Amino acid sequence: DWSSDVCSSDLSGLSNCQANEMLEFIGAAKGESTYGVALNLEEETIGSVLLGEYRHIKQGDSVKRTGRILSVPVSD
Repeated sequence: DWSSDVCSSDLSGLSNCQANEMLEFIGAAKGESTYGVALNLEEETIGSVLLGEYRHIKQGDSVKRTGRILSVPVSD
């Protein structure tokens, strides 16, 4: 039996963000970081999905661009 606990967010204030760019969400209360990925690039907002624990992240916490595009290595 498999279940998923997914969190998405709408962000503003991240200029020049690229599609599939990795984002670092920093929870102010505990100082813990969680990575996410930018998916929907709108004129005023960015839709993103967090890729890990997110319960420590609250509205108003910091989000930073990493400059890295999400990639998954593959082999034969």
